Amino acid sequence: MAKIFAMREAGATLEEIAAELNKEGVPTKRGGRWYAATVRYILQNPKYRGILRQSFQGETFEAESPALRIA
Repeated sequence: MAKIFAMREAGATLEEIAAELNKEGVPTKRGGRWYAATVRYILQNPKYRGILRQSFQGETFEAESPALRIA
């Protein structure tokens, strides 16, 4: 997953990232092909970014936690 974040930070598009992962033969979590939507899901998912979300009495709090990052 770190490669996806690094490629995006370097300016690659979602389509370019998906194409590169498919070219390298990297399987998705379920063993399928990569698509731009799959890459977007990972980039936007708080768990993959290492963000902890908790709700308390109707309020949601977020905190960065690199130790929890899924890589």
